[in-house]
Amino acid sequence: MALFFSFVSGYVNGLGLLVLGDVFLSFMSGNSTRLGIQLAKGDMGAMFKYGSVLVAFIAGAFIGDLLVSVIKKERLLVIVGAEIILLCLTLLLLQSRPVSWVTFLPLTVAMGVQNHAQITVKDTVLGKSYVSGQLFALGVALSKACQGKQYWSQSLICGLGWLFFIVGGSAGTLLVIAAGTTNAVLFLIAVLGGLLFWLFALEFMESRVLAA
Repeated sequence: MALFFSFVSGYVNGLGLLVLGDVFLSFMSGNSTRLGIQLAKGDMGAMFKYGSVLVAFIAGAFIGDLLVSVIKKERLLVIVGAEIILLCLTLLLLQSRPVSWVTFLPLTVAMGVQNHAQITVKDTVLGKSYVSGQLFALGVALSKACQGKQYWSQSLICGLGWLFFIVGGSAGTLLVIAAGTTNAVLFLIAVLGGLLFWLFALEFMESRVLAA
């Protein structure tokens, strides 16, 4: 599950970067750096663009926290459902206006929401929409494994999270090139819809077992 969310983050980032060329949809360090560059240049339009994307991500984190605070038991169901709604809004914007960074703001909000789906596996946090911490954790895990202080499986977990992010980025890029932006977004909606159905099925089976 955690690796799936890493894939989704990479997919969204690859899609957005290919279509927009200069905006990251899930990687806020890059957008913050670009905001600083534009601040130095005094480009108010670009500053507004990057500032808006950053605010959208913060808004997603805010919304996600409210959702999981109110609905604690079905956390993943709520997060995936919110992501699907935001993807559908992106799809609507793709049909109703010329494509720009504004079109993809709902996707950035979705990435902020998704970070609440993070899963800890053997003390490693997976599923976030950025990988700098993941690579740092990989380096530390490799060091500890070499010292005999940790199993090599810890390094594998860190490496897989990073790898799935890259695979997601490649998949998003390839799908945009092969089928267009709209179909790339539709594909992600279908994948998340399948995950939502699976989570509902698990919830239903669990409730049946508890009731028996």
